[in-house]
Amino acid sequence: VILYSCIQLEYKLNISIRWSTETKKVKQSHYNAERPAKQAKTTPSQTSASGLTASRKKIACGLGTQPYTCAKVPSRVARLFWDGTCNEIGTGACKQICERVRISGPMSLVKVSETDQSSKKTVQEMFLDAISRQLPFAHKMTTERKFHDGILSEKRRSLTMLGLANGIATGGSFMDAYLHGVPSSGSNVPPVTSVFEAKNDCTSPKDGNLEAIANATNVAMGLVERGMRSDDVVVPIFSCNGRLVQILAVYFLPETTFPVVCFVTTVLDLFDDAGLALAATALEKMLKHCSRVDGVCNTVQRLLETPEMILDTDKYHIKRIDDFFSSLGDDNRDESISRLFSLTSELADAEIACCPLAYRLGDPQSSLPHDVIVFEKLVGYNIGLPRDSPEERQKLCMAIRGAAQKLHALGLIHMDLYLSNIMWMKDGNRTYNVRFIDFDGIHRDGEKFSDEMVCRLEQLGFPKEMALASTEFDETYLKTIEKYKENELLWFQEDQKKARWDMDGFLKSVANTITD
Repeated sequence: VILYSCIQLEYKLNISIRWSTETKKVKQSHYNAERPAKQAKTTPSQTSASGLTASRKKIACGLGTQPYTCAKVPSRVARLFWDGTCNEIGTGACKQICERVRISGPMSLVKVSETDQSSKKTVQEMFLDAISRQLPFAHKMTTERKFHDGILSEKRRSLTMLGLANGIATGGSFMDAYLHGVPSSGSNVPPVTSVFEAKNDCTSPKDGNLEAIANATNVAMGLVERGMRSDDVVVPIFSCNGRLVQILAVYFLPETTFPVVCFVTTVLDLFDDAGLALAATALEKMLKHCSRVDGVCNTVQRLLETPEMILDTDKYHIKRIDDFFSSLGDDNRDESISRLFSLTSELADAEIACCPLAYRLGDPQSSLPHDVIVFEKLVGYNIGLPRDSPEERQKLCMAIRGAAQKLHALGLIHMDLYLSNIMWMKDGNRTYNVRFIDFDGIHRDGEKFSDEMVCRLEQLGFPKEMALASTEFDETYLKTIEKYKENELLWFQEDQKKARWDMDGFLKSVANTITD
């Protein structure tokens, strides 16, 4: 008996240590979880007591002062999570569920099907099933084992069974869990309102969140088919691995039926009291959202035709993930994408950047088969220095330098200020409005470079010893532009594609002078 007990204890300790180590790696790889909040308190442009500007400040009863992790979270998503009051009883119940998970011990991060009879404790069983059994979720949440949606079947629900075959995910896909309303008149299938997913890496849009995001696009399309206006649709995603949680949301770009995803929170740790409280609050907000959507679906008419997922290319610009430079290396591309959204979120109120709006999974069956990042299209903006006169070129150079100083005041370094990544437009006062684009290489001031980033900088002529991000890098680009501003290859051209080619080619040709 003693020997058996020792073996069991050693096994549990090994599992705990391994799980803790894996979780720590995920936390470290997504170190944006708390640093933005701390940085926000020291940046000159943020003046409120909470460290957030007035336009981004959240009320205390919402998700606290946790910063957004997308530069421009749509107002409808913000209202869902940050507006209104919280029910203390509801939030308390959600918190108790999370606390039970915290004390339940190590859980397997490997998915176990509902037919598996093993005694292994899984995230799906110990976390998602636990939520679905508790009030106030008991009649509004269905998992792969606990069925509360009113459908007369004891089998897990495919998207087709739920009437959600239209979207990025295939009709045969399954959700780990979902919140739902009640079937409306003439239908035995309830409206689905939120998606839950359990994955090893709950913080990766490519490997961990991919399935949840794809399923949520089908849910969003399903709500439109039920008659909801696309501009009113939000589908929250609760992505977890038993300890770490991240909240996302799928929504439609304004006046389109093109679903995209934004990151609502940074990575939350349920073993941390603040993270636990935020996750519990998010759960209650999702529950209230479920009741609202259910009410709307019972009062609107179902569409006669299935809508298509179409992007308005006159308003939005996309960048393929294949063309994205991963500053952390190709093996860590997903981490770099999450990092891009987190760092650019701090530029949300600064009118000097064209920040990424959302992440969009590719749909092999559509005209957009590739994963992309979606941006606002800068209509009326130009690249290249003005041809008017030396005075105008100098004036624009000063405006570019002023925009860079605002960026640096936020503690951020662009790291790739080629002239092709600087767009401008003259306003009514004939002053230059400057917007930076292409933030793939963005770093915090003083942040250590990855090996991949060091290699790239060496190719541009920077010494290998420069291993930390600093304003010196952006300053070098600015000085080079100012030094060669009278070279016609850097001037404005109607053909913007050719202009980018000429400008980048010229600046690369003088790379050996960049660090002089």
